[in-house]
Amino acid sequence: MKRRPLTVIILLYIIALVVGRYYSGSLFLYFVFSAMGIAWFIVAFIKKAPALWWFMGFLLLFGFWYGGTRTAEPPPFPIAAEETCTVTGKVITFPEVGEDKQTFLFRADAVNGEKSDLKLYISASVEDDISYCDILEITGTVSANHPVANPGGFAFGDYLRNLHASAVISSRYDGKVETIGHDANVLESCFSFIRNRFETACEPLTRQGAAMVRGIFLGDTSSLDQEYTDVLTKTGIRHCFSVSGLHVGYIVILLMALGYLLPMGKEKQWLILLPFLFLYCGVTGFEPAVLRASVMALVLSASYSLGRQFDPYSSLSLAAFILLLWDPANLWLAGFQMSFVAMLSIFLFQKFFRKLLPKKGPEGLWNAIAVTFAAQVGLLPVVAVYFNVVSVISFILSPILCVAVGGIVIIALVATIIALFAPVAATVFLYGAEALGYLVSGFSELAAALPGAYFASAAMSPLWLIVIEGVLLLALFLPWFRFRPLAALGVMTLVLVFFFVPISPFQRNYDFTVTFLSVGNGDCIHLHTPEGKNYLIDAAGQFSDSTGVYTIRPYLLSQGITTLDGIFCTHGDADHSGSIPYLLSYFPTDTLYLSAAAMNSYDNLPDIAKSEGVAVVPLSRGHTLSLGESITMKILAPAEEDYGPDNELSLVMYVTDRNTSLLFCGDMSGVGLEHLVNRNDDLSADILQLPHHGSATGFSVEFYHAVSPEAVVGSLSPNSKYFPDDNVAGYWRQADIPFYRTDEDGAITFTMEDEGWEVSCYLPYGTAKRTTEHRLFHNN
Repeated sequence: MKRRPLTVIILLYIIALVVGRYYSGSLFLYFVFSAMGIAWFIVAFIKKAPALWWFMGFLLLFGFWYGGTRTAEPPPFPIAAEETCTVTGKVITFPEVGEDKQTFLFRADAVNGEKSDLKLYISASVEDDISYCDILEITGTVSANHPVANPGGFAFGDYLRNLHASAVISSRYDGKVETIGHDANVLESCFSFIRNRFETACEPLTRQGAAMVRGIFLGDTSSLDQEYTDVLTKTGIRHCFSVSGLHVGYIVILLMALGYLLPMGKEKQWLILLPFLFLYCGVTGFEPAVLRASVMALVLSASYSLGRQFDPYSSLSLAAFILLLWDPANLWLAGFQMSFVAMLSIFLFQKFFRKLLPKKGPEGLWNAIAVTFAAQVGLLPVVAVYFNVVSVISFILSPILCVAVGGIVIIALVATIIALFAPVAATVFLYGAEALGYLVSGFSELAAALPGAYFASAAMSPLWLIVIEGVLLLALFLPWFRFRPLAALGVMTLVLVFFFVPISPFQRNYDFTVTFLSVGNGDCIHLHTPEGKNYLIDAAGQFSDSTGVYTIRPYLLSQGITTLDGIFCTHGDADHSGSIPYLLSYFPTDTLYLSAAAMNSYDNLPDIAKSEGVAVVPLSRGHTLSLGESITMKILAPAEEDYGPDNELSLVMYVTDRNTSLLFCGDMSGVGLEHLVNRNDDLSADILQLPHHGSATGFSVEFYHAVSPEAVVGSLSPNSKYFPDDNVAGYWRQADIPFYRTDEDGAITFTMEDEGWEVSCYLPYGTAKRTTEHRLFHNN
């Protein structure tokens, strides 16, 4: 503690912040902490403790209070969800412009004419001309903040809380954005001017080239194609497109080289570093990773200037303390966590990996590779927690591409300076950065396509993260391992494989499970067999592939799934097929099964599948498929000669496993249900997916009697005005049959066992809670 008091201080402060965030509001806990603080001060007074002890006692109390107040739930927004409102205020972040929207944080001074002081998250059309520090009047709809309803889902509510945003307002469709002024102080005007000049210089570049240069230099990935963003995740180089210590490091190298050229000694280099790093922080929006790296760079420069020894742990602790004092919510941001974990890993593991590399040769190259390896080892568990992907190829790719990324950062910095006076001349430099960007893109796409380049990691809790990191540190610092680097490396590898490889027997599920995902008024059902095969029935994406990107893909990765054995698409409506093209591009898939009678409804989906190397198989009544050793699927409808509306031509699939049967109906309705009953098939099933989301057109007493299920499931959207129909809900309520709803229960998983089946729901307050959270049904 005497050597590194800052490290002890920041650890105590973080503990106090965490306790304050999760236990604020408890009078008993406040009393306990106050009593502990008073006792601490009394003991310190009696023992005549040094000032550091007094400061640590104060810091514990302050951190507890600060963590409870600054990271508490933001003030409630006065307008209800799905209602329209008008807000007036100031744009307080640089807008992130994507393909179909731009998003930014907004300080609202008035809501519907009433004075307020709220921070809002705005989603606007890309057609709106919006700049940093603009004063706007925005008319839009208040978006509902739904809880995470599926495994692997993004906790958007927690994200908003960390941003201190009270609500999301969308003006993209029926809204309006009107600029009524501009209000920027000197620094804001400076940051905005520099960034706008850089953006102007980027305009002549190709769309993808400009997106890559902006992503690497500014950390703005909103305009990158989703397909390429996926490649970055698979290859483990996403950090190159999130401004971090890597970027600041290259800027510092350039500035220090400039300092050597100028007639100034090492003791004055901070005079160059300070203004440039401050401007870079401002232009990139004061990202925590940039601030952390800038503080450490300035501490390093100051230590040289004062002739003091640089202590990396103390400088890292100082950077963390400054950032968490500025805003304790930074502690829960992924960028903050990954930045500090990467640096700590470098400090801990760099020397270890350097010992494994050749002693002869270019020392700078070996050190750079050792640094990259060290950072990757520390980041692997963190990336697995946040993205459910572990990239093996990153250990090879990162050291290579980091050089190109450094070139882009340095060229972009020089171009930014030139753009202040001559944007056209700056563009000439940016063409070089664009060429390097395409080099990064080409290498990463090739690497992502290699077999074994990455694998999915089943969802892990933060507790597992702590265990993994602890074992890795143990392998490094136990005396026996310290002198046996290869043995330590072997232990590290075994630990990572044991916890990450999805084929691990500890992660394998040997039961047949069926999970209805919560995707709104659409369908997506995951079938997992005991043999490890994975199938989807439908994949909703009503307006875009965003459901596939943000809901279905994270769910599959959280289950350790990187390939699909098949996708059954009941018919071509977007709420059943909209995300299938994206999923086919991301997950290697064997077969796409379609309704033979509804082929005209699929548009170009069969062609997309064939272009991805996926077999296309039309199905109709009479087909039987084996999904597993004991799992059979029979197609009950439609017959190949059937015709009518697309909904009535939906695939109806009857799946059996040992003693349990399930009936999947897609959007089958109306006359189609009548045909299904009149054909005298055995429709009796234990679990029924309600036809057409429980709509009025899917209501048929004769059909319900023929099925006689023990449970029914409806894929529904929260606050839907149309689904389920009152008659449908009333029928099952009167029959005393459990009605599981994805809008209330979240993802619903049925597990088939020898003696029956069990149901569990992701959300704790829906049907599963009302009927006992895990209900076991015994089949006769």
